[in-house]
Amino acid sequence: MNHIVYQLHRHRFAGWSLLRWLVSLLLLAALLAALRLLPGGWVSSGVALMAALALVVLYLRARRRLFVRFRPAARPSSPREGNVPPLLPGEQIPVRVTGVLTVGNREQVLVHAPGYLERFRNGEIAIAALVPPSRFLGLGALPPKQEGMWYAFVDPGRVRHVDAGEVVVRGARLRALSVAYETGHHTARVYLAFEREEDLRRALAAFLAA
Repeated sequence: MNHIVYQLHRHRFAGWSLLRWLVSLLLLAALLAALRLLPGGWVSSGVALMAALALVVLYLRARRRLFVRFRPAARPSSPREGNVPPLLPGEQIPVRVTGVLTVGNREQVLVHAPGYLERFRNGEIAIAALVPPSRFLGLGALPPKQEGMWYAFVDPGRVRHVDAGEVVVRGARLRALSVAYETGHHTARVYLAFEREEDLRRALAAFLAA
């Protein structure tokens, strides 16, 4: 359900998100039923009103969790396990990114977007994710300004907490890191899912380098 709400929120039709259209139509149905212009009267009105409220609450709760669930591992991963080679400056690790990423003064929440993690010579870590053109339910389209490459930059010295575990996306469980870091204004969080355990441990070592 988180995935559906996320897609409804992201995709637009005639300038409004599909989620806004759906909530608005439910509120209109509630009004028309209350005025006896739709069958069911107050019962139908109450059902439509509750459905609209449930959608809004579901969206707000899912948004706080970045539309995914993260489960910490029972035993924390160690970057030293298996003699993991360090992440070298300029080297890129493939990753699936969930979190708030930016371009200039614009930002958006991405969920399980394909991208990469790269470490610079000064130790800063760049997280990049690609947003391709997208449509949903044959009606909504992703606004062009949300397409392209999006970024987050993490100074290991500002990392507050890193957890290894699993992120649950559309029912699939994937090995992942949960990284909380200071941005200068607030604490942000990003979830990074990896195909290989070695990549996860190398990324973990990079975030704990400070």
